Amino acid sequence: MRKTLICTGLLLAMCAGSAIAKEVPRIDASSDEAASSSFAAMFDALPAAEQAELAVAMLKLNMRGVKSAYDLAGRPDPSIVPIKDDVSGMTAAEIIALAQDANDVKIVDVTAD
Repeated sequence: MRKTLICTGLLLAMCAGSAIAKEVPRIDASSDEAASSSFAAMFDALPAAEQAELAVAMLKLNMRGVKSAYDLAGRPDPSIVPIKDDVSGMTAAEIIALAQDANDVKIVDVTAD
């Protein structure tokens, strides 16, 4: 009986630990500072390849509606802050998926041969 209780307790602790470990970072858009901080934490938690995808996604979302260099005048540098309300509560994967739907923005790899 005692062995069963100990095993059950260990199993519950392992399940709770794995649920906590799987928590995915999300954008906190409650303020500019919170958005920047949560984006930085999200970015740092990703492997390098996904960091690049997330950076490109953020750039694409910042550039929606831009048709010329004139449109860029007066805009802040691309960051999470201008798009924080659009990505509030989203994970990196959700932000990347949202950016894929931003069809009016095309990014060309100029380093490709």
